[in-house]
Amino acid sequence: MTKAKSTNSKSNKKSQTLKRIVMITGDKGGTGKSVVARILLDIYRSKNINCIAYECDPSNPQLWRHYNQVSEGVKTLKL
Repeated sequence: MTKAKSTNSKSNKKSQTLKRIVMITGDKGGTGKSVVARILLDIYRSKNINCIAYECDPSNPQLWRHYNQVSEGVKTLKL
């Protein structure tokens, strides 16, 4: 009986959607922030994980520039 109870709790955990915010920040340019963001987005997209990315660098929007050519999914955010 205990085993069945633990199985039910495992299936309940799988049915719940895990939500998280991943932020890649830094004040210095050229450290790889956009590269890390692109890698994460590519992983999420390859696994069909729903996600959206916000580009917050108005002077050099590399993430927006790349994904705007491929498909939608990156939005600009003016802070």
